Amino acid sequence: MARIAIGGFLHETNCFVPMRTGYEHYARGGDFPPLARGDEVIERTRGSSCGMSGFLDEKIDLGPTALLSIGGVDIVTASRRMQAFDQDIFKHIGVQPSAQKILVLKSTCHFRADFQPIAEAILIAVAPGAHLVDSTQHPFRHLRPGVRLSPMGPEFRPGKE
Repeated sequence: MARIAIGGFLHETNCFVPMRTGYEHYARGGDFPPLARGDEVIERTRGSSCGMSGFLDEKIDLGPTALLSIGGVDIVTASRRMQAFDQDIFKHIGVQPSAQKILVLKSTCHFRADFQPIAEAILIAVAPGAHLVDSTQHPFRHLRPGVRLSPMGPEFRPGKE
């Protein structure tokens, strides 16, 4: 059975559990909220720094990070928000993105430069969260009339929701 890597680096703090959690939950599990236990934790780091392959000239501190395997799905999760600019966000914890059959990111567009070359296809899905992929769904009030809400998309009209 093929392993699937999933990255959820850009997420609300309640995306996986109903409260903030720390390294201790990755390490021991069993208490609320139990993210993972025993064999489900493949790799973990107390403080994780990730280079950005030339995108940025510095390392990014992701905080406590874990590679979990739950129900045959491998999940990389970090305690600090981070846009998945490039593949290093996976590589630093031992996941080779180009070796995955399916790679899922909760991201908007910044991932394309480094991930598109290894992808056969990119599928965009709508997911809940603070950032809406469909800009026509934002409740804009102060745009000038006629501004397009997406490339070749509808124009903004005040009072129209």
